[in-house]
Amino acid sequence: MINSRAKGRSFELQVAKILHDELGCKFYRDLEQYRSVDRGDLITDDLDFPFIVECKAYKSGNKCDPDWQRQASRAAIMASKMPVVIYKFNYRDITCSVPMEVINPAYAQCGFWADISMEAFCYLAREYMGQEQDYKF
Repeated sequence: MINSRAKGRSFELQVAKILHDELGCKFYRDLEQYRSVDRGDLITDDLDFPFIVECKAYKSGNKCDPDWQRQASRAAIMASKMPVVIYKFNYRDITCSVPMEVINPAYAQCGFWADISMEAFCYLAREYMGQEQDYKF
């Protein structure tokens, strides 16, 4: 039996490495997440990174849980950033869930989320990091 906290920590470290390799900024596990509510799982020193990252790793499932999206949204509001849930089920690829307005601001306040690949998420992050933007979520 795998300890769920250890599995979560391992997945957070895997995501941190991928983000570092793709974006060039160092990510750390936010240890305050265990003491305070409405915090993301990963943080970075790069102020241009516009997202709060919530990581989830589960044995089975087929889509992002709306509770995870609400959790990420609350943390993003507190940090004045945009939410992303990066999740993985056993034997499946890593998937990222973002509000539709992250992909296209014309969808602001529609309430829908889109599931995209890790590669597509990193592309979006690079695009946002390359421009000055005020995030309103």
